[in-house]
Amino acid sequence: MRRVVHVDAGGYGCEGSAACIANVTAALAARGIDSHLIHADAAHACDPHRPLTEIAERNDLDPSATVKLQARLVELAPDAVCLHNGRDARLVRAL
Repeated sequence: MRRVVHVDAGGYGCEGSAACIANVTAALAARGIDSHLIHADAAHACDPHRPLTEIAERNDLDPSATVKLQARLVELAPDAVCLHNGRDARLVRAL
C-alpha cells in the first residue's frame, strides 16, 4: 500500500491546514492510499480517524523535533511527505 505522511507543526481546530489534511486524507483513502499525520499537538489534530504521531516542540528552534521527525519518517517509510505549514519548511532537512 502506498503511504503519505502529512506534517503539520501548528494550527488549531478544524480550519486551515487541519481541514485541508482531513479532506486530502479522505480523498487519498478512497484511492487506497494510506495517510499518517505528524502533528505538533495531537489534541488539536482535526481528523481523529487517521493514524497520528505527536512530535511536540519546546519552541520554534527545537532541534529535537527535527531528529524525532526524521526517526519517525524512517519508521513509516512513506512514498511522499507533505508539509502543510509554512513553519515546517525548516524541517525539510529531516527528509
